[in-house]
Formats: sequence, C-alpha cells, structure tokens
Amino acid sequence: MKTRSLIAALSGFILMGSAHSTIATSTLSNVTILGNVYNATFWQDPDGTTTFDQVFGSAPSLGQTFNASNAQAAATELLAAVEALGFDTTPGGSTTADVFSLDYAVTVNSYFEYTGWRNVPGNSGFVGVYGPFNITRSQNLNASFVTFEAAGTSVPEPGSLALAGMALAGFVATRRRNQ
Repeated sequence: MKTRSLIAALSGFILMGSAHSTIATSTLSNVTILGNVYNATFWQDPDGTTTFDQVFGSAPSLGQTFNASNAQAAATELLAAVEALGFDTTPGGSTTADVFSLDYAVTVNSYFEYTGWRNVPGNSGFVGVYGPFNITRSQNLNASFVTFEAAGTSVPEPGSLALAGMALAGFVATRRRNQ
C-alpha cells in the first residue's frame, strides 16, 4: 500500500513537472559568443507571446553572463550565428516575427535587453540588433528569451529526475518485499 502511495506521489510530481510550464524551448549548441562556447536556449510561450517572468520567474535576478558593456556585442554575435544556420529562435511559433531578447540586467519591475531580429519574411524593416530597451517584466513580447549555459554543462530536466526517482522507489519497494 505504501508503494502505491509513493508511486502515486511520484506520478503527481511527473505531471506537475510536465505541466510546470507551457514554454517551448530550442537550443543552439556550441555557439561561440565573445570568445566563450555556450549552449543558447530560446524560450517562448506557444501562443507566440512571452513575458520575462514566465521564463525567469518573479525574483529579480538573471544569473546571466552578459552586462551593459558587452550585451550588444553578444546579441550581435548570436544573431550572426543563428542567421548562418537558419536557426529558428522562436520555438513557441511566433507568427509575427523571428526575434530574440538577450537580457542583461533586471530590477524589481523591469529588465534591460537587446533584441536580435533575423532576416526572415515578416521582419521587414527590422533586421539586426536593436536596443538597449528597458521593458516591464510583465509585458507580453513576440520575442523569445535567450539563456546561456557553458557548453558541456547540462542540468537534468524535471521529468528525468522524476523518472530516476520512480526507478529508485521501485527498487526500494522490491527490495523490501523480498526481505
């Protein structure tokens, strides 16, 4: 009976993990930005609009790599990389633009960013890197938000952790039953 309760609890955790966010992501691996190699992940709500808080949460922090003095150069290099590969930076399917937001500073109510607009139909007149902009954290944008992690580092996804937890729980339950 305890095993069933544990499995039910873990199943609930898996469902929570998968329903945790409706944000779609796509990752451009091993891209060189300002001399460092990153995995750049683009985050966007499937409705084509996204807010800062949907991606980063409501705590006023970023943990980002870039700052006011190098964010524009980073956005320019990232835009060149996605253009060279034809990489879609809007995994949520923005129908009005293929644009990303590279954020470099945040306050309680707003954040600072540069936008990178790909050279695709729908972005006529807006191709290149623009900014800096100071935007309200709750404002819906048709841009995706980009985050960076050093290439070679990876964080297990919640579903993977839950699966490992279920396997461990099953192992423990089987072991107790056999004793």
